[in-house]
Amino acid sequence: MQKLNKYLSISIIISIINLGLLYFIKYSQNNLGLSDFSIFKTGNFISLIFTLLLVFGIILYSQKVKRSSLEHSKLIFLFSAIYFLPLLLNILLSITDFNYANEYLFGYPFKKIIPLIFFIINQTVFLFVLVLAWYLAFGYSVKSYFYSIFLVVILIISFLLFSFLYTFNINRVDFKQEKAQFDFGIILGAAVWSGNVPSPIFKGRIKKGAELYKEKIIKKIHLTGGNAPGEISEAKAAQNYLITNYKIPAKDILIEESTSTTNEQLSFIKHHLIEQKRRPNFLIISDEFHLKRIQEIADFYNIDAQVIPSDIILNFEKSLYYRLRDSIGLIFFWLFAI
Repeated sequence: MQKLNKYLSISIIISIINLGLLYFIKYSQNNLGLSDFSIFKTGNFISLIFTLLLVFGIILYSQKVKRSSLEHSKLIFLFSAIYFLPLLLNILLSITDFNYANEYLFGYPFKKIIPLIFFIINQTVFLFVLVLAWYLAFGYSVKSYFYSIFLVVILIISFLLFSFLYTFNINRVDFKQEKAQFDFGIILGAAVWSGNVPSPIFKGRIKKGAELYKEKIIKKIHLTGGNAPGEISEAKAAQNYLITNYKIPAKDILIEESTSTTNEQLSFIKHHLIEQKRRPNFLIISDEFHLKRIQEIADFYNIDAQVIPSDIILNFEKSLYYRLRDSIGLIFFWLFAI
């Protein structure tokens, strides 16, 4: 049996370290410890499978050909170093607490966009190396590089399609079987329009929360969501709307105004609402297209939560847009926990 040359051996080591660092970043950036880790979480399992496929592809390449091309091996090593570097940069930015410019792009702060770009580069080039190794293993040479680029695009599109269809697979709360009250009804933040008025989508979530409170299904309402500079927070806008329009007592409304993403909101629940000696149960209220991503994030954080959609009905174009956006967000969470 032919031995792996040093370039292929180092490439395998890089892929294993890359997996370990990816897990480390996902959990450390969300203040989670080793006890929270499970290889069977969807995103963790996907990353493991990708890494195993790459390792086996490189090994197969080294064994299937009579003499592994040194040039191809060097290129596999080079591309491995290329995908590994952005992950190291993300860790460096994290541990040095890099001070990003206080700027926004498409409504998202630079401090989130820059790490995301590095993550995307990491996984895209990683997939290229994975596909390249398997193409080379089956005897292709120069054409492998062009085929690999094409297949990576196909894989990304297929992954997005899978994620899109997966968002329809929701485990809804069944109130006929659910006897106990929920300690908290969590209304996730959404856009606030001019005049500090919740957007129609946000109003739908707030209305659903008010109805559940009055039906005594939830004991308290918890509102989440920060604000853009110069605006009232999403949580505060929702609180005002609940008190003014539904006469919900202020004592039964809790708010947090520091989070801006679904992941941050679920992280807040994990670290601030779950007590050490008692685990409250949660009913999370959002839109139907958003529920699967909420369930996946809650599962990642080991949060005991059910989900329920608001009653708002979107037209086809808006429903397709929001579901597609959430599908992309779900992929980012699976791979990067952001």
